[in-house]
Amino acid sequence: LSAEARAMAAAVPFVGDDKAALRRHIMVPREAIDRQTDEWESDMRAFFADNELADADEFLAERRTAMM
Repeated sequence: LSAEARAMAAAVPFVGDDKAALRRHIMVPREAIDRQTDEWESDMRAFFADNELADADEFLAERRTAMM
């Protein structure tokens, strides 16, 4: 299932089956968080490169896993 489908299924018992409201209150904020996370990842990759640090991929994978 997609993240949207899981979120909808989890929220229905609490707020009803109003897909427009669920999208507005759950999925749109989630999309903003995803965009911010992507920007942060780009900044971190630049930081690792600028400071000649290794393992940027491993660092970012660990952080993304912790956020899920």
